[in-house]
Amino acid sequence: MIFNLESGETVNNKFLPISRADMEERGWDELDFIVVTADAYVDHHSFGTAIISRVLEKEGYKVGIIAQPNWKSTEDFMKLGKPRLGFLVNAGNMDSMVNHYSVSKRARDKDLYSPGGKMGYRPDRATIVYCNKIREAYKNIPIPQSTVVMGEVGLTGEVRRINLIEKRLKEAEKLGFKTCIIPENNKKSLKDEYKLDIIGVKNIGEALRKLGIK
Repeated sequence: MIFNLESGETVNNKFLPISRADMEERGWDELDFIVVTADAYVDHHSFGTAIISRVLEKEGYKVGIIAQPNWKSTEDFMKLGKPRLGFLVNAGNMDSMVNHYSVSKRARDKDLYSPGGKMGYRPDRATIVYCNKIREAYKNIPIPQSTVVMGEVGLTGEVRRINLIEKRLKEAEKLGFKTCIIPENNKKSLKDEYKLDIIGVKNIGEALRKLGIK
């Protein structure tokens, strides 16, 4: 059960908020994080959105979900309001281009992560499209330019090592980043020297603290 801290009433909806009505049921005026995903919202640990959202919830953050928003306007991206700390954007369990096209570049006829397997609920290159719409919706919010974060989040919130870390770090240098947060296991294996302040983290909670998010 979930409790509305202001009214003391029990909230029967165990899913994370997807609307203003869900927020009001919990007595929330504002969310800490909003996860925007190209998949339908499925609250199961086989979906990355559910894992990250529940890990953040366990850390005490208020989290909402915007699933498969209409990318042709900013309306869906604004329906939960502006989050206190930030938007977390993903293309879903499968890369959006792989979701849409086969190896031979033929258009697929089913989207297994959308209701009824129907196509058309997500754009090509969904993460880029969504980030641009969020930027369009909230033009007055500055985006930090000096820090980049790399890693893969596991089932229990651990930050796992990723491939080609040296290549990624060199690219970050070229792009002008000053600080880079990476998996601790990747940092231990680095051989080259970089002009970046490289910070290793073991879990998502530690990553948030390093970013100054509490």
